[in-house]
Amino acid sequence: MQAGKSAGSNSSSAGTKKQDNYKKENIYISIAGFFVRMAAILLAVILITRAASYCYDFGYRIFNEPPMNSGTGRVVTISVEEDMSPKELGKQMEAKGLTRDWKLLMLQYYCSEFRDLIQPGVYQLNTNMTAEEMFEYIASFYVEPSEEEKVPESSSGFEVEELPQEEVTKEE
Repeated sequence: MQAGKSAGSNSSSAGTKKQDNYKKENIYISIAGFFVRMAAILLAVILITRAASYCYDFGYRIFNEPPMNSGTGRVVTISVEEDMSPKELGKQMEAKGLTRDWKLLMLQYYCSEFRDLIQPGVYQLNTNMTAEEMFEYIASFYVEPSEEEKVPESSSGFEVEELPQEEVTKEE
């Protein structure tokens, strides 16, 4: 009988050992899962912080970008074509050393009050000018179209003729 008792107690002690090992494995898995989650959260926080910092810096530079050079700078010649997009203008200015980032210059162009006044031509700009100063300089050569050159405001293609205004008199 004792042999039976010892065999039965061995099987029950083996069962508790398995349960203890199972509990230890669960604890280790839980701890590892905790560290993986914390690392993922930390990585997300770092990425969000860097993205927000980059966006803030880029937005700030749209309105406050300093010139490429301070002092006298150097004179650079650029050519603005009739059908040139702001992207192409920005890439040309970046290649000539007038701006640090063509994407930034393109956004500065869209925010500029001179964007509708920029005309095709060859211009000499200086590296000590800000983007706004460059746009203002280019726009200073803008010539208002004469009455014959203006496109009629009517989109139908028909000429619109204004009728004379008659004075309205009140009868008392």
